[in-house]
Amino acid sequence: MGVFMDDELDETLAAQVSGHIGACQICARYCEEITGVFDAGALEAPSDVALPNSKALWCRINNIIESEQTAEPPIEPQKARFWRFSFWQVSAAVLFIALVSSVLTVVA
Repeated sequence: MGVFMDDELDETLAAQVSGHIGACQICARYCEEITGVFDAGALEAPSDVALPNSKALWCRINNIIESEQTAEPPIEPQKARFWRFSFWQVSAAVLFIALVSSVLTVVA
């Protein structure tokens, strides 16, 4: 109904909607109510300012929304580092064990 009232339908579809409004009392009453609301809240547009095309406006809004959305990479769960040691940690542990065993052998 809003597209019809904004004169944004092509001529054949607008003629069909107009014919339906003429035949359907419920739709005619709805159209009158909506027209009354639009007329009550209508503001005079300055003659030198061109009104935006609603389809182009919605296209711009959609483009802005899509440009603001960024796909976040999926978060992978961290693998547990259970019993994973670096080369230097393992070599230090082996040297420590060798040193302790050497000291115990000399003391014994």
